[in-house]
Amino acid sequence: MPKRTEGEGTSRRGHVWTADKLEFLERYLPAFQLACKRFWNEQEGHTNTYYVDGFAGPGKNDINGVLRKGSPLIAASVKPPFKEYFLIEKGLKNVNQLKAELAADEYSGIRQHIHLQRGDFNKEVASILRQMQRNLPTFYLMDPEGLELEWETVRQIGDRPKADLFILVSAGGVTRCAGSPPTHDRVTQFYGHERWRPIAEGLNPQTVMRQSKFEAFLELYLEGLRGLGFSHVERYLIATNSKNSNLHTLVFASKNGTALRIAEDILKKIERDKQGMDRLF
Repeated sequence: MPKRTEGEGTSRRGHVWTADKLEFLERYLPAFQLACKRFWNEQEGHTNTYYVDGFAGPGKNDINGVLRKGSPLIAASVKPPFKEYFLIEKGLKNVNQLKAELAADEYSGIRQHIHLQRGDFNKEVASILRQMQRNLPTFYLMDPEGLELEWETVRQIGDRPKADLFILVSAGGVTRCAGSPPTHDRVTQFYGHERWRPIAEGLNPQTVMRQSKFEAFLELYLEGLRGLGFSHVERYLIATNSKNSNLHTLVFASKNGTALRIAEDILKKIERDKQGMDRLF
């Protein structure tokens, strides 16, 4: 992995869990393409599948001083390539940096299929969905910083029959925002309802007594995914802070049993590899 040097462009600061996320994508996306082999268009040299990254970032992650390809560059490196790539990023600097990264020669063959756009994914999702054939397999990465992803966006995606989601659920962010009235609307947009309030106020003892609030808020979100017809892998990537408190959870969800089995296997391997490294040190 290349070390970061002075003068290089913007990169997203990463953490240990970021490395796990990138590892999952590096393993899952090629497996996704292989599992979708019946959708391959060998004459045109790509698969009839889509990749959507709602919070794409600058393209590179800085993890303890080591630069790694971020999610959009990992996706753009997968062989065979996707039919189309939809990359949405709100920050201007990030958009410009990602555009520069995608100008590299290694992406020249697919550049005309990459749609990089500055904007709010919640406002752009309807337009993106209209540009994609409804029944083609699509991988959606939705990895915001916190509660930026609105439930209405997830609901629209959930209307698609062949959607794989790798989605960040910031139950820690909910815990913080639920305790502050000025941010209550943000929590409601995140869930699409106000059933989070009894958990926040400790009025649902059947839930809160058996789970931490983090777990209860996560389960409430997963309940919503199941309501859209998704199943989810029970093994998650959980981000923690320096005090080992849970912050976010990355959840894989799909309506396809094969996708769920592949994701479960990859997450299990990542967990096993980490345990092996812990034993070495």
